Amino acid sequence: MSNNSKLSKLDCSNISVTSEELDATRRALLNASFELLEIKHIENDHVSETWRQSETNRTIIIEIDHIKKIDPPATLQNVVDELVDLWIELRAIRNNTVCQYEDEDCILFPRKPSTAIEAFWKSVEVHRAMRTENPDAWAFLFNSGIDEYVCAYNELEPADQRAITH
Repeated sequence: MSNNSKLSKLDCSNISVTSEELDATRRALLNASFELLEIKHIENDHVSETWRQSETNRTIIIEIDHIKKIDPPATLQNVVDELVDLWIELRAIRNNTVCQYEDEDCILFPRKPSTAIEAFWKSVEVHRAMRTENPDAWAFLFNSGIDEYVCAYNELEPADQRAITH
Protein backbone atom coordinates (compact mmCIF):
# COMPACT_ATOMS: atom_id res chain seq x y z
CA MET A 1 0.00 0.00 0.00
CA SER A 2 1.32 3.39 -0.87
CA ASN A 3 -0.55 4.98 2.03
CA ASN A 4 1.54 3.27 4.69
CA SER A 5 4.71 4.73 3.24
CA LYS A 6 3.11 8.17 3.24
CA LEU A 7 1.92 7.79 6.82
CA SER A 8 5.27 6.53 8.05
CA LYS A 9 6.75 9.89 7.07
CA LEU A 10 4.73 11.97 9.51
CA ASP A 11 7.43 14.67 9.51
CA CYS A 12 5.38 16.65 7.03
CA SER A 13 1.91 17.78 7.90
CA ASN A 14 0.50 17.51 4.35
CA ILE A 15 -0.25 14.24 2.58
CA SER A 16 -1.46 14.20 -1.00
CA VAL A 17 -3.65 11.24 -2.01
CA THR A 18 -5.97 10.42 -4.88
CA SER A 19 -9.65 9.87 -4.29
CA GLU A 20 -9.14 6.10 -4.68
CA GLU A 21 -6.52 6.05 -1.90
CA LEU A 22 -8.62 8.19 0.48
CA ASP A 23 -10.46 5.34 2.24
CA ALA A 24 -7.27 3.41 2.97
CA THR A 25 -5.61 6.57 4.28
CA ARG A 26 -8.55 7.25 6.60
CA ARG A 27 -8.39 3.71 8.00
CA ALA A 28 -4.66 4.04 8.64
CA LEU A 29 -5.16 7.36 10.43
CA LEU A 30 -7.95 5.92 12.57
CA ASN A 31 -5.70 2.99 13.51
CA ALA A 32 -3.01 5.51 14.51
CA SER A 33 -5.62 7.17 16.82
CA PHE A 34 -6.09 10.33 14.74
CA GLU A 35 -9.40 12.22 14.86
CA LEU A 36 -11.08 13.95 11.94
CA LEU A 37 -11.34 17.69 12.59
CA GLU A 38 -12.38 19.23 9.29
CA ILE A 39 -13.55 18.32 5.79
CA LYS A 40 -13.11 21.06 3.23
CA HIS A 41 -15.22 21.42 0.09
CA ILE A 42 -14.67 24.02 -2.62
CA GLU A 43 -17.38 24.31 -5.26
CA ASN A 44 -18.83 20.90 -4.33
CA ASP A 45 -15.43 19.20 -4.67
CA HIS A 46 -13.95 17.39 -1.69
CA VAL A 47 -10.57 19.13 -1.44
CA SER A 48 -8.97 18.24 1.88
CA GLU A 49 -9.37 16.75 5.35
CA THR A 50 -7.65 17.75 8.57
CA TRP A 51 -6.79 15.03 11.11
CA ARG A 52 -5.24 15.44 14.59
CA GLN A 53 -3.74 13.02 17.04
CA SER A 54 -4.73 14.12 20.55
CA GLU A 55 -1.81 12.44 22.39
CA THR A 56 0.98 14.07 20.39
CA ASN A 57 -1.00 17.07 19.12
CA ARG A 58 0.18 16.35 15.58
CA THR A 59 -1.96 17.55 12.70
CA ILE A 60 -2.08 15.99 9.26
CA ILE A 61 -3.80 17.61 6.30
CA ILE A 62 -4.82 15.22 3.54
CA GLU A 63 -5.04 16.95 0.19
CA ILE A 64 -7.16 15.05 -2.32
CA ASP A 65 -6.00 15.07 -5.93
CA HIS A 66 -8.94 14.75 -8.30
CA ILE A 67 -8.16 13.12 -11.59
CA LYS A 68 -10.29 14.89 -14.15
CA LYS A 69 -11.62 12.80 -16.98
CA ILE A 70 -11.00 14.47 -20.28
CA ASP A 71 -13.67 13.91 -22.90
CA PRO A 72 -12.37 12.69 -26.21
CA PRO A 73 -12.58 15.22 -29.03
CA ALA A 74 -15.82 15.22 -30.97
CA THR A 75 -15.90 13.31 -34.22
CA LEU A 76 -17.77 14.33 -37.32
CA GLN A 77 -20.43 11.73 -36.54
CA ASN A 78 -20.96 13.25 -33.05
CA VAL A 79 -21.46 16.69 -34.58
CA VAL A 80 -23.90 15.35 -37.18
CA ASP A 81 -25.85 13.48 -34.49
CA GLU A 82 -26.13 16.62 -32.36
CA LEU A 83 -27.29 18.67 -35.36
CA VAL A 84 -29.96 16.10 -36.20
CA ASP A 85 -31.17 16.08 -32.59
CA LEU A 86 -31.26 19.88 -32.58
CA TRP A 87 -33.19 19.95 -35.84
CA ILE A 88 -35.77 17.49 -34.49
CA GLU A 89 -36.24 19.53 -31.32
CA LEU A 90 -36.58 22.81 -33.22
CA ARG A 91 -39.12 21.26 -35.57
CA ALA A 92 -41.17 20.05 -32.59
CA ILE A 93 -41.04 23.54 -31.05
CA ARG A 94 -42.15 25.10 -34.34
CA ASN A 95 -45.02 22.64 -34.74
CA ASN A 96 -46.23 23.25 -31.18
CA THR A 97 -46.01 27.01 -31.62
CA VAL A 98 -47.81 27.07 -34.96
CA CYS A 99 -50.64 24.90 -33.67
CA GLN A 100 -51.42 27.30 -30.83
CA TYR A 101 -52.05 30.36 -33.00
CA GLU A 102 -54.63 31.26 -35.56
CA ASP A 103 -53.51 32.41 -38.99
CA GLU A 104 -53.98 36.11 -38.17
CA ASP A 105 -52.09 35.90 -34.87
CA CYS A 106 -49.14 33.85 -36.07
CA ILE A 107 -46.21 36.28 -36.05
CA LEU A 108 -43.39 33.80 -35.58
CA PHE A 109 -44.24 31.48 -38.44
CA PRO A 110 -46.50 33.25 -40.92
CA ARG A 111 -48.45 30.99 -43.19
CA LYS A 112 -49.00 31.52 -46.87
CA PRO A 113 -51.77 33.99 -47.70
CA SER A 114 -55.18 32.43 -48.20
CA THR A 115 -56.54 32.05 -51.69
CA ALA A 116 -59.64 33.83 -52.91
CA ILE A 117 -61.88 30.80 -52.43
CA GLU A 118 -60.55 30.26 -48.89
CA ALA A 119 -61.30 33.89 -48.03
CA PHE A 120 -64.77 33.46 -49.50
CA TRP A 121 -65.57 30.35 -47.42
CA LYS A 122 -64.21 31.98 -44.28
CA SER A 123 -66.45 34.99 -44.87
CA VAL A 124 -69.42 32.66 -45.49
CA GLU A 125 -68.85 31.06 -42.08
CA VAL A 126 -68.74 34.47 -40.39
CA HIS A 127 -71.98 35.60 -42.06
CA ARG A 128 -73.68 32.26 -41.35
CA ALA A 129 -72.81 32.60 -37.65
CA MET A 130 -74.14 36.17 -37.64
CA ARG A 131 -77.38 35.05 -39.32
CA THR A 132 -78.01 32.19 -36.89
CA GLU A 133 -77.02 34.08 -33.74
CA ASN A 134 -79.14 37.17 -34.36
CA PRO A 135 -81.85 36.62 -36.99
CA ASP A 136 -83.59 39.92 -36.18
CA ALA A 137 -80.48 41.99 -36.90
CA TRP A 138 -79.94 40.00 -40.11
CA ALA A 139 -83.51 40.66 -41.24
CA PHE A 140 -83.08 44.36 -40.43
CA LEU A 141 -79.83 44.66 -42.44
CA PHE A 142 -80.64 42.48 -45.45
CA ASN A 143 -83.58 41.56 -47.62
CA SER A 144 -85.06 38.13 -46.92
CA GLY A 145 -83.80 36.86 -50.31
CA ILE A 146 -80.18 37.68 -49.49
CA ASP A 147 -78.20 34.81 -48.00
CA GLU A 148 -74.70 34.61 -46.50
CA TYR A 149 -73.11 33.58 -49.83
CA VAL A 150 -74.07 36.86 -51.49
CA CYS A 151 -72.80 38.89 -48.51
CA ALA A 152 -69.52 36.97 -48.45
CA TYR A 153 -69.01 37.47 -52.20
CA ASN A 154 -69.71 41.21 -51.96
CA GLU A 155 -67.14 41.63 -49.16
CA LEU A 156 -64.33 40.23 -51.30
CA GLU A 157 -61.84 42.44 -53.13
CA PRO A 158 -62.65 42.88 -56.84
CA ALA A 159 -59.58 40.81 -57.80
CA ASP A 160 -60.76 37.96 -55.55
CA GLN A 161 -64.28 38.19 -56.98
CA ARG A 162 -62.85 37.85 -60.50
CA ALA A 163 -60.68 34.91 -59.42
CA ILE A 164 -63.73 33.06 -58.14
CA THR A 165 -66.16 33.79 -60.97
CA HIS A 166 -63.78 33.58 -63.93
